[in-house]
Amino acid sequence: MPKGKGGGVKSARPGGSIKSRPMTPEEAQKLCLCDAARYGELLEAKTAGVKALLADTMPAGAPFAVYESPPTEFRQRCNFALWHESEADGTIHYVMYDPAEDAPHGNRTPLRVDTFPRGCARTQTLMVGVLAALRRDAVLRDKVRECRFHTTLRGGALVLLAYNRPINGDAAWKERATALARELGEDVVVVGRSAKVRVSVGGDEEGAPLVRETLESGGRETTLAQLEGEFSQPNGRVCEKMVGWALERTAGSGERDLLELYCGNGNFTVPLSHNFRQVLATEVSKPNCENARQNAAANGRDNVKLARLSAAEAAQALAKARQFKRLEEAGVDLSTYDLSTVFVDPPRAGLEPAALGLARTFDSIVYVSCNPETLADDLA
Repeated sequence: MPKGKGGGVKSARPGGSIKSRPMTPEEAQKLCLCDAARYGELLEAKTAGVKALLADTMPAGAPFAVYESPPTEFRQRCNFALWHESEADGTIHYVMYDPAEDAPHGNRTPLRVDTFPRGCARTQTLMVGVLAALRRDAVLRDKVRECRFHTTLRGGALVLLAYNRPINGDAAWKERATALARELGEDVVVVGRSAKVRVSVGGDEEGAPLVRETLESGGRETTLAQLEGEFSQPNGRVCEKMVGWALERTAGSGERDLLELYCGNGNFTVPLSHNFRQVLATEVSKPNCENARQNAAANGRDNVKLARLSAAEAAQALAKARQFKRLEEAGVDLSTYDLSTVFVDPPRAGLEPAALGLARTFDSIVYVSCNPETLADDLA
């Protein structure tokens, strides 16, 4: 689904030649709105497209299940650029850009976001409160260029404000941001970012730059810390269904072990560990690897080991082509594993060649994909 693009967006100066404008109905439908009345029709068309894409790789008669998303208010992560229309009266807007617009990046038309029903109900409420604060408070508004919202189904929320000016050591900014966090809610963290600097205030854990989510799948609850700036599933309801599907697919595997590549914050790792004797999960991001380790411990999963390895490095380690001190530091002895299943949830680009080669050596592959086209390529 489209989302606001803030990277590299500079704040407009009063009197600049580029002005924001309201979206046309067609632009709003493309970028912000939900056609809830046609959801079933659109889902059916998308399902048909995926089936056609996978027709050459799916065995005849293979089961094909469809899991619905909420038709509106489904996103827990939303990003918007901020456009300064006039500093004289504090006019500032959330904006998005039409990716189809044929114009250089710096000359694209900022399209105002007045409502965003794809965002969850709490995100929409936070959007109103944050924009009101920016419009009335010159300190918070000064050179702010982007706003990100990270909410949860059953936990707190995080608001990030990115700046084109330094905020480290800015006592006035910290004071106003702390007041904003209190105004938005006792479980809301406000994070400020500028070049190589992150300042966070508020929230249940007093400034910790994260939210805690509780997901329900397979009759169990899993509580996960989700870090600011690191990936987490943006649609919590669909995430619960994906985890439930993965649990069903791996039922009866309790005598053998699981390898997981691209484990992120442990979103799948923790619940899947109930289905296996041991789990070896790998993740290249150092913050997310440590976060996944803490999430496993917080949920009492002592059969999980986390190793900071890329998919290519995991393939090298399992082939005994290279030894890694990071495995030793994580307490991993590969000789103790009986790995029968590999679980992968790769980025949109799909599996890298080393990961693809490694996956083909397993008895069972469980693949979660956010891009049917690369999934089709990987299955070919």
